[in-house]
Amino acid sequence: MIDDDRRTFLKECAALAAVASAPLGTPQSLAKTSVNARRPAQRIAYVLMDETIDEARGFAAPLRARGATVLSVVETDLEELWRRKLHRACVEHSAIAGLTSHSTLFICAGFAREIGARVRHEAQHDCRGCDVLTHRLPAGTRSPALDDALAHAGAHWPLTLAAYIAALPATGVHLNAAVIHTETRRSATHPGTLFSWLIG
Repeated sequence: MIDDDRRTFLKECAALAAVASAPLGTPQSLAKTSVNARRPAQRIAYVLMDETIDEARGFAAPLRARGATVLSVVETDLEELWRRKLHRACVEHSAIAGLTSHSTLFICAGFAREIGARVRHEAQHDCRGCDVLTHRLPAGTRSPALDDALAHAGAHWPLTLAAYIAALPATGVHLNAAVIHTETRRSATHPGTLFSWLIG
């Protein structure tokens, strides 16, 4: 039997998937779709990603549909970007999400700490040395449903992560680190390792 947490999480993924697959310009919008009416989600103001990576585009699309502005990290001065846009988002209690290299996460997390913001989600999505994907989740507070959802997401794992991040709860359960092996083949554009994250 599927427990309530997992059932709710899968419904959230389905809602995001429906919006992401809808043609642009249709009235269906994540801004109007409550994936979880029981709790308000922190507004995601910006999504950082490398537009040359298939998984990054898949991650960003439903968050853009929800109202986030998508920013490229390709040949971008992150310090300038932070001072110009991202700093204000954090000060206004909005969130910043990303599916990027670890160096991008590291730099943004450092700037965030200066103003009291923190990394609320972090996970590694690794294909180094093989052709299939492994998800690595550090010990910390997260929904127990995430581990199972990633294990069964297949090639749709970026969308699963977007659903999770879009409705990230203010509280969760402290869980041990997890390594989730999958049979999902790496895309031709996957750089070997990617990090998903949320700062807010």
